Amino acid sequence: MKAEINMDLRITFIKVAGGYNALSDVFASVGVGSTKAKAEKSLKEALGITFKWCIKHGTLFEALESEGFKQKVVLPPKTKEKSYKKINYNLPLGQYGKEKRQYA
Repeated sequence: MKAEINMDLRITFIKVAGGYNALSDVFASVGVGSTKAKAEKSLKEALGITFKWCIKHGTLFEALESEGFKQKVVLPPKTKEKSYKKINYNLPLGQYGKEKRQYA
């Protein structure tokens, strides 16, 4: 039986010279790009590398729990300095883990 984790993550876009940085509090991840879309794609690639490493070493569930994943995510209000966006990240787990867990 194959499984997957579906996560909603908060990312922050910061305008920098030549483009944007996309920052996530999860695993202190960052993506860069000339547009917000490219920065978001770069961030997802960085998260993918981290998650694959955790799966390979059997520490994914512990890592997610240590990052404080809970059933409900509350986003802060938008500010002029930073803009927030809620993104959806699907993490296929294959045969990893024997018990079902839900993260948000």
